[in-house]
Amino acid sequence: MTGHRLRVLAAIGAVALAGSAVAQQPYTLSLPIQPTGLASYATSAEIAAIIKHAEGEMKPGQPVIVQPIHQFGTYTSFIEIRRGGWTAATHADIELFYVVRGTGTLLMGGQIADPKPGKNGNVSGTSITGGQTIKVAPGDVFFVPAETAHQFPAPDGELVLISMHIPRGDAPAKP
Repeated sequence: MTGHRLRVLAAIGAVALAGSAVAQQPYTLSLPIQPTGLASYATSAEIAAIIKHAEGEMKPGQPVIVQPIHQFGTYTSFIEIRRGGWTAATHADIELFYVVRGTGTLLMGGQIADPKPGKNGNVSGTSITGGQTIKVAPGDVFFVPAETAHQFPAPDGELVLISMHIPRGDAPAKP
């Protein structure tokens, strides 16, 4: 991935996207670096350092780890490293993903099996029935609409993502 692509994504996140605490992701680390210069900008070297730090913190068998990139007021962007399946979820906000490296499957839509309410209107469950299966790969960018079931049931090895949450008031609701 070129530094240019990462800078464009960082700029998009700083200008247009808001984050909130990531629901259903208990493996969150504190920010290991302070982005250089502008609080809304991270170089490709800084992104690589954040990924390396998060990978070093993952425990054997741990399916997911989340590492913040930016914390700029209420805006937050994250690195997510996924090495195993994770619960299905819906969020009250919209989620944006950018695939940094690796491949995997995204299930989106349908209904969450065994739903359990969580914080801030989030819901989690064991799996999704009736959703669409989408293969994701490096460079892919996709939105998960508000209140839409989604799950990464199993990456093909390791899946590294940049994610951001957009509060419902800042973007259209589920079509």
